[in-house]
Amino acid sequence: MGFHFSWRSANWLAHILQPMGTTPTLENDWEARSALRALLDAAPSDFYASHDRRFEFRRAIEQAERHLHDRDIGEVLRPLREHFRDIPWTALLVPSGDWEFDRFLSARKLLRDLVDIRPSDPGLILQIDESLNDDHRLELDNLFPAFRVAMANATRWPGVLLWTSHGDAAFFELERNVPDAMHSLEWLFSHLSVMPGVPDLELLRGQFVERFGPGADHVPPLRIIHLSDLHLGSRIAQRRLPRVKQLIQQLAADLGESAPILPVVTGDLMDTPDDAHLDAVRDFLEFLHNVGSEDPIVVLGNHDVRRDGWLGTELHNALRIQVDRVRWIEQCQVGFACFNSVRGGNLARGRIDETEYLDVGQALDRSPEFAREFVLGALLHHHPIPVERPTWYHQPWYERFLGRSFEKTESLESSEEFISWLQARKIGLVLHGHKHIPRVETHEEMTIVGCGSTVGKVETDRPGTTYMSMNVVTVDAPRGRISCRLRAERIPGGGMTSDEQHEAILNSKVFQAPPRRAA
Repeated sequence: MGFHFSWRSANWLAHILQPMGTTPTLENDWEARSALRALLDAAPSDFYASHDRRFEFRRAIEQAERHLHDRDIGEVLRPLREHFRDIPWTALLVPSGDWEFDRFLSARKLLRDLVDIRPSDPGLILQIDESLNDDHRLELDNLFPAFRVAMANATRWPGVLLWTSHGDAAFFELERNVPDAMHSLEWLFSHLSVMPGVPDLELLRGQFVERFGPGADHVPPLRIIHLSDLHLGSRIAQRRLPRVKQLIQQLAADLGESAPILPVVTGDLMDTPDDAHLDAVRDFLEFLHNVGSEDPIVVLGNHDVRRDGWLGTELHNALRIQVDRVRWIEQCQVGFACFNSVRGGNLARGRIDETEYLDVGQALDRSPEFAREFVLGALLHHHPIPVERPTWYHQPWYERFLGRSFEKTESLESSEEFISWLQARKIGLVLHGHKHIPRVETHEEMTIVGCGSTVGKVETDRPGTTYMSMNVVTVDAPRGRISCRLRAERIPGGGMTSDEQHEAILNSKVFQAPPRRAA
């Protein structure tokens, strides 16, 4: 049986079909009511199954509608959960972002054909009725756990996300042409239809990859845990650091062991460059060594080299933090150029001078084969382009007083020169920190990702809330694609996804990176 739905409705449906699933309350939740209303309205026209299944589902819908305006959501969900309680597996057809191919993947005829492989099959197929928007951006609140597997494989869309009633999940990549994709889909759902009980997804995926796996799989994607602006030594950092470490460990566990994990910190590790704060930095970097499969990469921020706005006499402490000029992750065919934007000038804005360009350029050219063939990224602390302030950001009094001039942050001094240098080097990804505002967008064919303060050292518009920010960036070199997920804990200790975290939206953005030069 199958459903034809939007991304938001599919995410909502995945939640409510869990027998013990948690869902937002309907009271004063317009979007939740709308999603549920869409589910009820879609039946039976967008529900494909055997005659008996359709009749049973129609009865469940009628019972649910009687309680739609009840304050207790349990009364609405009970008949639906009862109807789907025996589902051993659920499949989500994940679109590619390519409009032409997604017309095939979202066609109702495809859903009927897949259901007809075995109409009486107790499994459920969810079909997305939309491609990604023009910005290749997907925003979902309260993300269903299995969807994280699809997001972690966003560089490899289109595909099929499968999850079972036991909580297992796996992603099956499809080729971007209709004949090959149809062949893979028929194979997958034919095998599911003959598997008794709950399918073994690990076994099924192994067979699928052996038969249909793309040749690029010998080069794994690189998963980056992007952190920034920890301000170790501050009171906030001291209080929240144990929680931050726990969130990072959970994030690494979610990413699994299928691909290398690289921690990256884009500056302001310390609040001020004191001896005691340096010890806290050393301890935290040792923690990151044990989290990722790759040694962490660090660049310096303005707080690492200054005290109260002035270059600190303890500058030698910042110089004792191990930084790279260039780092090559050979097994993933990815390289990073690391910039020091706090050498001089206005430390609040940052600046990259000619000496820095020469030093980084020389370091890249020491490995000319890598520089030609690898996907390249750049790391720095300051903003390469201005950043719009989000609605939750509470501006300091002087910014509010001066009004529109502070609607966006200032960019790096001589930012145009910096962008031109990156373009000359065919760099397609930039990671930065500084103003404690998370962001992801494209500029001049580059993906620019900003991380907020990982310890949440930022004022927000509501008391008791914060923005403890950490991003997940995936670089898939063989496919020349990049994806980013912005994640945050809004209420300290409240979890990275909850009903109250509407601003903590998971953004998945997939881009075609600038083409790599041939050897």
